[in-house]
Parts: sequence; structure tokens; C-alpha cells
Amino acid sequence: MCGFFVFNTGIVRIPVFQFSQCLVNVFLGTVEGISLKELEHDSDLFSADLNSAGANILSVSASVETMPQHYIYWEDPLESEFRVTVTSCRRTERGYEITIDEHVARPEGGGQAGDRGTLEVGGAIVRFVDTVEDNGSVVLICEAPAEEGAEASLKIDMHWRRSMMRNHSAEHLFVASMKRVHEGVELGYIWIDGDHGTVDVHGSDITFDEILRAERMVQDIVAQDLPVHTSYVTRDELDRSVRAREGVAQKHDEIRVVAFGDYDRSACSGTHVLSTGDIGLFKVINCKFHEDKVRVEFLTGESAVRLVSEVFNAVLVRKDSYPFELEQLGPILDRSKRVLTERNELVAKVEEMICTNPAWEKVGTAEFLAEYLPGFEPSDLRRIVKRFPLEGACAVLLFSPGRKSNLVFATNDMPREAREYVGPVVEELDGRGGGRGEVYTGGFTDVEDPFSLFDELQRRVRKRVSE
Repeated sequence: MCGFFVFNTGIVRIPVFQFSQCLVNVFLGTVEGISLKELEHDSDLFSADLNSAGANILSVSASVETMPQHYIYWEDPLESEFRVTVTSCRRTERGYEITIDEHVARPEGGGQAGDRGTLEVGGAIVRFVDTVEDNGSVVLICEAPAEEGAEASLKIDMHWRRSMMRNHSAEHLFVASMKRVHEGVELGYIWIDGDHGTVDVHGSDITFDEILRAERMVQDIVAQDLPVHTSYVTRDELDRSVRAREGVAQKHDEIRVVAFGDYDRSACSGTHVLSTGDIGLFKVINCKFHEDKVRVEFLTGESAVRLVSEVFNAVLVRKDSYPFELEQLGPILDRSKRVLTERNELVAKVEEMICTNPAWEKVGTAEFLAEYLPGFEPSDLRRIVKRFPLEGACAVLLFSPGRKSNLVFATNDMPREAREYVGPVVEELDGRGGGRGEVYTGGFTDVEDPFSLFDELQRRVRKRVSE
């Protein structure tokens, strides 16, 4: 799979997964050393067209062994319209629970969300936002009621279902890949819906590098466009070649097995793509490391492409103002982390100096202090005011400059509230703010000359304090 992206040197054809590794993984904690030149000359990494992640999913077929009473969403997950009968309808906290006779919408279960879609009943369109199972019956969680006994036309939300198919199949491939790169890992919590996938991989000392290696392995399988084959076995036929949750064989006489070529075979009740190429793009977007597991969140298909494009473009628009090469992103982020640490240390030192040795100025009967504090966030200003030693009649103005400038004004033992001293001045200078009692916070936008603004602000406030 390739995409077209604009570099400052022109338009080049880039393997989507390879540039996503180089860019998005930088923000996850690593950078793949891939140069623009390498990206330009490795454009045959994938054979599937980008559209295979979306609209053209219908063009791929799957091999399914048909057996009696197997759900239609297993055997033909792309069939989307059905005639159904409403057998009951009741109002609950979740909405209107409408039960139907037919098992055509997949209920939530096995770590996968339920189908969504619409019911057309008597010319009215009723949307259902989830599907659950209740004592073997299919229950649609609807936004409006439907008459019991009514015939209805049910339409599955195929964007939601196809996304779940991609995400669920990608989860299988990712766990199978993790088992190859880290011996002894086990599958834990899993949640798949139409937005993203989440999976817990249990094992000791799992590394970021191993997760990203597994990500690349998944994308290799996607590029191979392996067929996805569904079969059914009895509990006695279930062998060690099939990944299955503990206790599955004891709970079911017959077990559905989903196979991705020869790469992975797993017991599963979820909906899956028809071939691995339908996944389109697999991208890990977050990892949370715990003592004995890693929680991994990921995107697939159009959602993954959109995120990768957004990250890439965020980098692209900054290349002129802050020149760098693609492979420098990792070191740049490392450097920015060090700069942020140093900035926080500097803020702490300045804060300590202001609070322990304030440069008071006598204004009328009160003490007055105004500080111009570049690099300080609004939260820094509020924190300083809280710990500032305000004694007797006094007023403090703290100003953080920038295109968007912020201020905090605090008083003590003054005849009027803080906002009465600074509020009118801020408004006169086209700023906004508010507050009650002895603290006022405000700010200015589109500031071209912050220091001149501060100078005028503190001059006018000083005058009002002295009156």
C-alpha cells in the first residue's frame, strides 16, 4: 500500500507503513532510521490499494465452511440488510430494548462491541446504537420504540462493522506476532469496537522494540493479503495449533476457528475481514507498561491512515521554520524533553527568588509588585500567587508574555476587590478576564509587542492602586 505525500522537495510515492513507523513511532518513544531517499525508492512495499481498507472491501472473497445454524455475520459479514420481526420492546436506562427473532446483528461479546444500524418500521427510521444478547435473544438498544409484532427492515451500519472487522483481525495478528517476538506472552483484556482496538499482552520485560517489531510483522501479513478462512471443529478436534482462551472447549461442543493463512489459527466468535489486505494499515498508537503486562491501543484502515497523515503533515509544515531531516525527529524530541526539564528548573528558581525576595515598590499607601515572566504558564502564575507572602496593604501583578499573554493580579488588605483595580484596564487594552475577592486572572490574544503591553498595563494598574 502506498500513499502520495508532498515533501518540500516535491511529490513522492511513499509506503504508508514505512513512513508511519518513522513518524508516529517517534512520538511513541522510538525513531526508525529511514531517510527520505529510502522512502522514495521503496515504494513497492505493498501491493494492496489504499481503498482496500474501505470501500473496496466488497471485492475480496473468503472461504467459509457452511454448517447449519451458524450466524450469518460469521458466514457473510458483508450482508447488511434483513427483514426482521419485533418480538418485544421495553424502555430501560439504556434506551428502548427491542428484541428481534432473527440472529442477523452481532451482539456484544468476546471482547467485541455490538453492531449498530437502523430499523425501518412503518416508514419510521429507528437507530440502534448497540446490540446485546439476552437469554439467547438478540436485543437492539434503540433510540426510539417500535411496535411489538411489527415487521421491520434492519440495516447494519457497515462502516462500524467493517471497522470492527479490521480491528479484530488486526488484534489476532498482533497477538500472534507478539508470541513470535517474545516467548511466553499471553492474551489478557481485549476490547474491539469501530473506533479502535485495545489489548493487554501479559508477559515479563516486554519492550517497546518488541511491540514495534510485532507491528511491522502485522503489516507484512497485511501486505501479503492472506485469505481468512473460517472452520468449525468439535471440542475433541481442538488441538494446540489453535489459540483459545482457557475453558473454551469445556463451554462449547462446537468451536469456530478463524485462520489467517498459515500464520494464525484462533477460536473466535467475532467478525473478521475476508483477507488480511482488507485491514489496510495497522498502527500502534499508545502503550502503557505495567509490571507484568502492556496495554496496547491501535488503529487500522482509514483511521490509521488519517492519523499518520495528520502526524506527517504536522511535521511537514514546520520544516521551513525549524529545518530538520526526517531521521532527526527522535533526537529532536529527546532534546525538547531536556529543554522542558531545564525550563521547569528555571521556573522553580525564579519562583523561589520572587517569593523569598520580592522587589516591593511603595505606591500610595500600599506596596506594589509587577513581574514580567517569560516562559511561565498560567498555572505557574497562579501557583506563585498562592505561596506569595502577602502582608499588609499590597498588590501583585504577574504577567506571562507571548502571542497569547496571561496575567494574575492579587491583593491583600486593599479597600476594593482585585478586579476593580485591574479589570477596567484589561478591558481598555482589549483583554478579557475575571475574578472575585482578592484574585483576578485575565489574558490577551494576538499580542504583537508583549513587553509594551506589560509596561502600559502595570503603569495604569499602579495608578489605580495609588488612588
